[in-house]
Amino acid sequence: MNLGDIPRAFELVKKQLRLMPAPHYYHDKAIMEVMQNIMNPLTSFQSSIDMTILGAVAFFNAARRPKCDNIRVVQLQDSKRMNKVHTISARLYQSSEFVSSDVTVFKIRKAIVCGKDAVIVALWPGNTTDSRTCVVFSSSNWPFIPLHENLYTLQIWNQYQSRELFSQFLNGPPPKPNGRAASFRKISDSVAILSGFASTDFYHWLLEGLPRLIALRSILDSNPEIKILLPSSSKPYIDGFLELLMPLLKTRVIRLSSGAAIGEQLQVENAFVVDWKVSRKSNMTHCLAPKVLLNELRRQSWAALGINGKKNDADFLVVLCMRVGVAMRNLKDGLKLKNALEELENIRVVIFDGSLNSKESVKLFANANVIIGVHGGALSNAVFTKPSSLLLELGFNSPWTAHYEHLAAAQDLKYKRYLLASLPQGPAANTVMLDSSIETIRDIQLDVMKHFDTVLTNIKEL
Repeated sequence: MNLGDIPRAFELVKKQLRLMPAPHYYHDKAIMEVMQNIMNPLTSFQSSIDMTILGAVAFFNAARRPKCDNIRVVQLQDSKRMNKVHTISARLYQSSEFVSSDVTVFKIRKAIVCGKDAVIVALWPGNTTDSRTCVVFSSSNWPFIPLHENLYTLQIWNQYQSRELFSQFLNGPPPKPNGRAASFRKISDSVAILSGFASTDFYHWLLEGLPRLIALRSILDSNPEIKILLPSSSKPYIDGFLELLMPLLKTRVIRLSSGAAIGEQLQVENAFVVDWKVSRKSNMTHCLAPKVLLNELRRQSWAALGINGKKNDADFLVVLCMRVGVAMRNLKDGLKLKNALEELENIRVVIFDGSLNSKESVKLFANANVIIGVHGGALSNAVFTKPSSLLLELGFNSPWTAHYEHLAAAQDLKYKRYLLASLPQGPAANTVMLDSSIETIRDIQLDVMKHFDTVLTNIKEL
């Protein structure tokens, strides 16, 4: 889906839906509704799910190799029938704005892992004799996971009406879509699932994949026979952070294929899956990890590098996250902001452009007093920053982009958001700019100096 101009794309997808009400168009429409804050995306994404399931029920007999004629979508945290093997209490780790459920590790027998987002499919617990009854287990990312991009489907055309049919293949590879078969692997081992929704993206790996590793650590330490499922190896930070936190795990790795195809499957004897729920008291948001896991991720990362959280505060460090030439959200005012920060006395400014390796990134952000950057993956590194540091986000006035507000609350950072100028492309814009650039840069300077004065005052009081 091209998000170059969301309003125009939104009108186009509505026309496409009138011609062909297929689930992938409902999903595209839902994403654009989120981007424009038109409506609650929980409702719009549910329409995609409902359309898919209703279509499956209506046309299942026409599928070439139907294996399941009863589809359920269940979030693991809502299931009372699943085998819970480990729970981490979140009761003492709530922030004033965001609340979390406990973190639970589930053991799912004979699970099938589907597609690039590692969607889990298995028989409904207790129905061991009816191989046609299966469950799609949703996770903490629900409902943003596009099922139609992960589960192999068949299309039935009837007077320009399209329905996509789930085809779960518990006993073998799927039918060939257009003559091309998705891969199918059977593994007799138990596997801990670290891959998930968009796990090759930096934000999702660092702030969702690694927290799952933290939750699974005690199980992995005491059960060396358990393998771990990682995203594809195309991104160096995936292996880099794994090497930092649990270097011995590299001999136990199983990977999803690079560019996993729709319907690609991995069947495992036992899947260990971590799930949770995080919500915002005043408004909805998505793709957040619990405070208890984020705190522990920082602690374990510091411990691995011998960082104690204490530094020479006479060295007041501002990290400005500023990447050039990326696909989205290049800051037009970046150079002006950099120059303005470097004008401040007794302050050292370091530009973070994403070129550091995992260990270097942890060390840099652990020493930062202030982090500044446009809404994007680079700000995820604030998970390693010591409490009471300042996070200044150049972002959007939308509850659906509260990822770093939540991160600051979880890690006990001070936080402030400066709004970017409104553009038709929203968060998908290639280039963004500060709203009222001159005044905003001056306000950022004042916030940095105010925090500098606070740090100096704290030093004098020690």
